[in-house]
Amino acid sequence: MLLRNYVEHRRDAHTRHIEPVRHACDLVVDAALDPHAVAREVWSAITNRADTQSS
Repeated sequence: MLLRNYVEHRRDAHTRHIEPVRHACDLVVDAALDPHAVAREVWSAITNRADTQSS
């Protein structure tokens, strides 16, 4: 059921709404990665951004 929902509805919505603005994002996360790896990637991006803004 979830796969059918994705294929029939969500994939097209992603293509229409997310992909056109992807280039403007500060961070793009690969959700296929291990959740701990994703968390480290997000945390690193946040702390690097904070370090850059405080300098």
